[in-house]
Amino acid sequence: TLNRPGLVCMRMFTWFYSGGAHGLSTTATYNLMKQVDGSIKELGYEDVFLADHDVLPSVSYMLIEGLRDQGASYVINGSLAYFTKEDIPGFTLEERGVRFYVDPYQAGPYAQGDFEVFLGYDALLRFIEPDLLDRILPKKPTK
Repeated sequence: TLNRPGLVCMRMFTWFYSGGAHGLSTTATYNLMKQVDGSIKELGYEDVFLADHDVLPSVSYMLIEGLRDQGASYVINGSLAYFTKEDIPGFTLEERGVRFYVDPYQAGPYAQGDFEVFLGYDALLRFIEPDLLDRILPKKPTK
C-alpha cells in the first residue's frame, strides 16, 4: 500500500477452509523500514504511535467510530467499546493516512465480513512519531 525509499507497507489477505460452515479469512499487515545498519525492522503500534497516555484511547475511539459508521454489530450492541494495545487491528501506512484491517469476528459476526477503517494524517498527526512522518509524507518543494 506504500512504497518509499527504505519503507514498504503492505497487507496479505489469506482465506482457508478446513471444514465447517464456511472458510475463514485473515489479514496480515507489514510495515517494513530499513534501518541505518541496513537491517529491516517491522514497525508495530509502538513504533508508529507516540507513547503519550492519551494516544491509545484517542486512536481506539476513532477506530470504534469508524466501525460504528459501517454498522459493525459488536460496536453497535456494545460488546466492543474500545481496543487495547494488544488487540488493536493490523494496519498499513499509506500516503494520506493509516488503514486498519479488522478481521471477521473481531467487530461483528462472520456474515458481516471484514472491515477497513481509514484514518487520515490530518486526524492522526499529533499521535504519530514525527521522524516516521518525515519518511511517509512526500516532501514539499522548497522555493
